[in-house]
Amino acid sequence: MRSTDQLHKYMGVEGAIRFFNTMGLRFTQPDQLNDPYECHLAFDKKVREQLVEDFVSHTVKSKPDGDLKRISDMAERNADSLLEMALENYKETKNQLGVLSLSEDPLNLLMWAHYADKHQGVVIELDFTHESLFKVVGGGRMFSTLSSVRYQNEKVVGVPTPDKVIESLLVKSLDWEYEKEWRFIRTLNLLEEVEDGIFVGKISPKAIKRVIFGSRFPEEKLAEITKFTKLPEFSHVKLEKALMIPNRFELRTIELGKFAWTLLHREHHFGNVAREALLCVVMEEDEEQS
Repeated sequence: MRSTDQLHKYMGVEGAIRFFNTMGLRFTQPDQLNDPYECHLAFDKKVREQLVEDFVSHTVKSKPDGDLKRISDMAERNADSLLEMALENYKETKNQLGVLSLSEDPLNLLMWAHYADKHQGVVIELDFTHESLFKVVGGGRMFSTLSSVRYQNEKVVGVPTPDKVIESLLVKSLDWEYEKEWRFIRTLNLLEEVEDGIFVGKISPKAIKRVIFGSRFPEEKLAEITKFTKLPEFSHVKLEKALMIPNRFELRTIELGKFAWTLLHREHHFGNVAREALLCVVMEEDEEQS
């Protein structure tokens, strides 16, 4: 498993405003995630054979005086029914789970485009060790964990035990490797249902370390977020702006207060084309990033 000391949540601008109003992070159910392969176990021949073996073993334990051959023959004849029952159990198990997706990388161009409203949103760095966010619960009907996603071409194969269903949520195609994703996975009974089918986990302001505003973040929306960060409980939160580096396909960050001075500097030199200069003209600070 990978290790990291930073985890971030990408959000669109309206999602960010809603988050600061409620302090709730949505945990999405597997069937509502954007990858149609999410939480898809593979039931191959060996799995189907295992279902039959497990049925025989369970039946023999409950009826030790039973006819083993008769029980085995009955299980073979009902192999399709056993598979159907396993699929029902699999469906029920995964429908009781919610997923909060986070990323190690706060400056990935594709992530900003796909999950932060085409660079108009924000990235929030979270203290994932904070008690309001990090919970490890195992056993019974309650479960919560944090793990990195593993990327590979092969799907997870196996009998749909709860552990195997969780494993399937932590394996994705190599096509998604750029996301460097980590996932909080929780049973829905550990979350709050705020609307029909919408589940959130409430966190403390202390669990927020940094807010990065996108390179296209709309100025007229800025006050709706910064008003919250002026409250005492948010005094520790760093506010930064993502900037496009003029001579490379990369982003860098600058303190939000300093960004205003950077833009003022460009306006002083370039007037009405200041924003174009910000994107195109290589300045000394950009050279320092090389």
